Amino acid sequence: MEQIRTVADAGADLVRVAVPREKDADALRTIVAESPIPVIADIHFNASLALKAIEAGVAAVRINPGNIGGPDKVELVVRAAKSAGIPMRIGANSGSLPKHLHALAQQDQAEALVAAALEEVELLEKLEYRDFKISVKATHVPTMIRAYRMLSAKVPYPLHLGVTEAGTEFAGAIKSSVGIGSLLADGIGDTLRVSLTADPVKEVEVAWEILKALGLRERGPVMIACPSCGRDNVGVESLARVVEERLRLYPEAFEVVLYHLQPGTDPLFARLAARADAVRLCPRWLPSRIAPLIPEAVASGPRAGIFVATAVFMVAIVVALVISYVLTRHLPVIVVTGEMDEILETQLLEEGADDYIRKPVDPRLFLARVEATIRRTVA
Repeated sequence: MEQIRTVADAGADLVRVAVPREKDADALRTIVAESPIPVIADIHFNASLALKAIEAGVAAVRINPGNIGGPDKVELVVRAAKSAGIPMRIGANSGSLPKHLHALAQQDQAEALVAAALEEVELLEKLEYRDFKISVKATHVPTMIRAYRMLSAKVPYPLHLGVTEAGTEFAGAIKSSVGIGSLLADGIGDTLRVSLTADPVKEVEVAWEILKALGLRERGPVMIACPSCGRDNVGVESLARVVEERLRLYPEAFEVVLYHLQPGTDPLFARLAARADAVRLCPRWLPSRIAPLIPEAVASGPRAGIFVATAVFMVAIVVALVISYVLTRHLPVIVVTGEMDEILETQLLEEGADDYIRKPVDPRLFLARVEATIRRTVA
């Protein structure tokens, strides 16, 4: 139960639990009652376990009709699911295709995955049961993408996306993002699971980042940051890590942008203005404006002083953002820069900046300027 609560807190909408033994099925009633999110029972090879799971009140069952014990057993499970009014997940996996499709898989694994899935669909349709979703997972990302695209063109049913056995936290996250993200960008997919050899919380975090990157769902802030480059004289990477970790505490959806701009040489707010317009076109986004925070405020002084100033500065940024958004639904655009003249000042304000402040910056002064911007907006 602790693990279920942890993934729920991390943002999981559903949780799937393996039920390989009788004692696992016996525990389901308690798990279902105490779980903060719907529970899906994962059943292999044993129809009686699926029946017990349905009786225990699970929200859905995941079975493979091809290995559950034959058509008679499948019919028993389908009847129980119908009676309980719950859906099922069916489908194929590249690691467990039926033997009669092995030859096809040698020629085209995507074709074999789709053929296996369609056989299961046909079986359930004959039983007049259509409350199911389908998966055709593969470890090879191009195969997985092609299989899902082929299947989506052949069936009207919801699809469950995933790259099976994707690997460790780093490599698996990349493979899952490419595979799942490509399909979601095409409008394919209804539920998803990121499969990692890691803490399940990491799976949830990667899944949310995929959805946020595509603008499909929102959960917490999004941080945009400059890459490391020769113009970085403040250590953007270190600042970005501090900000990203601090932002995990906030459920509100807003964007924080850390740009390192060279005054007088960059196109200034052109990129920011374009991005802000894109945000305003999406009604589900909460902020009315992006808040670019150019981290030049700690570019001078001894190394220890920079570290302390950075920590205080980032806390001030987050506090200012939250106060601003709560009071005004407006995120202040304040530029921190080392150089300023009348032409640059005019350009900044015309492009949408609310204020500017020169470095080196006292974090308390920065926060005061943000609060002053808020008061002007409210007035």
